[in-house]
Amino acid sequence: MPVTIKDVARMSGVSISTVSRVINESKPVSEAIKERVLKIIEETGYVPNPVARSLVMKKSQLIGVIAPDLSDSMVGTFLNGIEEIARMYEYDSLVCTTYNDDKKLDYYINLLVSKQVAGIIMITSEINEQVNQKLVMQKIPTVYYSKTLGKMQAVNFVDIDKNKAFEMLIEEVKTTGKLAFLAKESDKTDQADVDDEKLIKKILDEKNISYEILRVSNDRDKCYKELLKKFKKEKFASVISTTDEKTLAAVFVAEDLSIAIPKQMKIAQLYDTKTISLIRPMVTSLEMPYYDIGAVCARMVVKQIGSKDKKPSTNYSNMILDAKIIKRESTK
Repeated sequence: MPVTIKDVARMSGVSISTVSRVINESKPVSEAIKERVLKIIEETGYVPNPVARSLVMKKSQLIGVIAPDLSDSMVGTFLNGIEEIARMYEYDSLVCTTYNDDKKLDYYINLLVSKQVAGIIMITSEINEQVNQKLVMQKIPTVYYSKTLGKMQAVNFVDIDKNKAFEMLIEEVKTTGKLAFLAKESDKTDQADVDDEKLIKKILDEKNISYEILRVSNDRDKCYKELLKKFKKEKFASVISTTDEKTLAAVFVAEDLSIAIPKQMKIAQLYDTKTISLIRPMVTSLEMPYYDIGAVCARMVVKQIGSKDKKPSTNYSNMILDAKIIKRESTK
């Protein structure tokens, strides 16, 4: 039979509430009694019930993490960063997956609140204002990593300097010739895609680089046919793609039209994936520091948990990290 708090109280000659005070450090206890209780805990190997402790302290040693899809390799790397820092500060993480469903998001928010989580880290494409307001009123420290902050920036968040990152990527493919930006189809873009495209266009305009937006299919075979037709008619000196499928199609078309990469055409992809590091030639891309982003999110939320200010905060923190360019054969 495992040792209970009742056993510790009986063996220490004190009440259960006194043992609870020693464990949770919720109220003052004399040093003599504290030492006696801690000695019994050590001798018996008693492990406090985390659920009971959270009820006493009105918070747990849990950090809730809400993610859209655990099958995304980005999310896995992100979670590794969170987990390492959470453990360093003796917190456990509880991961919930919404699959971008608002009903699931609301369900998991209620679940985490009921479990009295100490803080929440949200990985989301767009910030839900109603959900955020609910967390503010519940006084739950929350940190976001969002592909787009939209119009709502009164939140704690971690992000990268996209302007700097995109500038570096464009410099890698820049030539005196025309650039093709392989954008997503208009009916399959989200706000993050729209924001990325606007920023790319802005930088290209500022650098006086000639370019054309090619809205091609995300199906590799269809994209191949569309690009084959386009590249036969017009010569492009460089390409920036938004997805693996488009990148693969561009590489195949270049090969079939005897366009030498990178001598005659440079190719880069906006965000790095395992796929584009395996094809030949390997493709230059922007590497997102997902592990670091997760680690910084965890540090930020732990710092907020430790704050003694119990009022809903209007002072928001943000951390902007640097991404780096992985230079590969397609632009060298």
